[in-house]
Amino acid sequence: MDHASGGGGPGLRWGRVVLWATAELLFPPRCVVRGCARAGTWLCPACVAGIEPLAGRRCPRCAARCGRGERCPACHGAAPFARVTAVGPYAGVLREALHALKYRGVRGVAGPLAALAARALGTAPAGAVVVGVPAHGGRLAGRWLDHAALLADGVGAALRLQVQPRAMVRQRATRPQVGLDPAERAANLSGAFRASAVVRGARVVLVDDVMTTGATVREVSAALLAAGARSVDVCVVARADQAPRRSAPR
Repeated sequence: MDHASGGGGPGLRWGRVVLWATAELLFPPRCVVRGCARAGTWLCPACVAGIEPLAGRRCPRCAARCGRGERCPACHGAAPFARVTAVGPYAGVLREALHALKYRGVRGVAGPLAALAARALGTAPAGAVVVGVPAHGGRLAGRWLDHAALLADGVGAALRLQVQPRAMVRQRATRPQVGLDPAERAANLSGAFRASAVVRGARVVLVDDVMTTGATVREVSAALLAAGARSVDVCVVARADQAPRRSAPR
């Protein structure tokens, strides 16, 4: 998997890079939030200021809405990650910006989103490495970019941490998670990921776009720990409290 551009042969990957660069020259940055379109930035300060924090009492480990703010049932016992941080809820500005990145191919918005995610994380363990949640190669072939890899690059740059683009492999294709209940999501992803030995002894910052039930980051975190990682901190752009409807892209 190519970390910067995702999927395809070398010629195709370089072609995409050239196309992106040309597009950004021909179409200068404008805020991707509907009704804004302010020139000069992919995500303007006014829209960033409108991002709401996660509301309600949250599980201190996975950030799910959880009654009295105690650990949620899924995090009792040995959760594979140490903590989850998110910029805000999967709604409004964050949802629109992520859709622009994932479905409209607005590559430039990955940088501002990654900077916000890094700020939400605050600090990482000394010497930590950054790993993006891997997409399956077959699915990447039909996309313009690997959004999680771009976000991981941005988080690594913001925190001045090494990014390990080949630390994880998604070794089999999985069904889209849209519309699956928590048990179906977990079963769908079981055994889908494998980590390499480069994470042995490392503390890992695992980066993804959205966390809903946590099935994906749990499986990836477990694979990282099985490969010898010392700990995993999950850093996502947005936290969804429930799965989006089947009609919404995810």
